[in-house]
Amino acid sequence: MRQRLPACSGARAADILDHPFEVVSTGVPWLMAVLRDREVLAALEPDLGSIEMVCRGLDAIGISPISLDAFADGCSVKVRAFAPGQGVPEDPVTGSANGCIGAYISRHGLLGGPHPAYRAEQGTEMGRDGEVFVECLAGEDGGLAVRVGGAAVQVMEGRLTL
Repeated sequence: MRQRLPACSGARAADILDHPFEVVSTGVPWLMAVLRDREVLAALEPDLGSIEMVCRGLDAIGISPISLDAFADGCSVKVRAFAPGQGVPEDPVTGSANGCIGAYISRHGLLGGPHPAYRAEQGTEMGRDGEVFVECLAGEDGGLAVRVGGAAVQVMEGRLTL
């Protein structure tokens, strides 16, 4: 998989950090990849057909590359999420991907400990800036509980009459 990621993501091999590639699920499975920095992540021009093929082979809904730095003040993580096999070339703000990212960051101690709380930015490349709040807590069963939240703006309303 490490060899295929540059081709499908649009990143150079040198820009992909040596963290595990894993499919992580908190209900919806996403493939995780950590990139060198926010500039590399922002510049991605992914091959959506390759992403769809790779993710289908791994039983993942899509790929969510991240960087452990962000442009927005107060954000620690920058996120993008591509799920072309689900009809979503890029999602501007993704609760399911951010939940998986929180679990991944927690598992690998990428923000300093097993129970991080942080803000992530997503959607800026699409002109739909968003911030997601993620909190990783010890679960009641001894596992991990991940909380994801944020604010939304209604952009459309409709009614269907049958």
